Amino acid sequence: MTVQCIAVFLLRLPLSKLFVSNRAVVDEILITLPYVIVFNFFDGLQATMTGAITATGKQAWSAPIILVAYWFIGIPLGWYIGFPVDFGLRGLWIGMLTAVILHSISDTVILAWFVDWNEACRIAQDRVKASAALVTKQVRSKLDVTCTQLLF
Repeated sequence: MTVQCIAVFLLRLPLSKLFVSNRAVVDEILITLPYVIVFNFFDGLQATMTGAITATGKQAWSAPIILVAYWFIGIPLGWYIGFPVDFGLRGLWIGMLTAVILHSISDTVILAWFVDWNEACRIAQDRVKASAALVTKQVRSKLDVTCTQLLF
């Protein structure tokens, strides 16, 4: 994720010119791309943390956070900065960047303070044992059938 962000930042001019030749559009891309890169970094963090939250059974906590961060804060803020304040595309990205940072911070708080990691590990171990037992049983029954077919 970090390598991707650095590569896109360093190659922003040649990458921009791959897709458009209009200098005004290239200039807008060069101004906007740093916001997109920071967004991409935080989006990768929140995606990873959302997976951990889901795995620990706290996904019901994420829905209100997403609703508030994006729909109640990020989108209205982006619209306001983008249009009435006249930041245009950068304003829209600032709104989404604010939302994804709030989402990441909220996910961090959930994972740090509201997950009993010892209990989560115990539950995960139980799931793995149950899955292994089921898979072993299924494999054994298939082997038994295959061996029986081979022998008779």
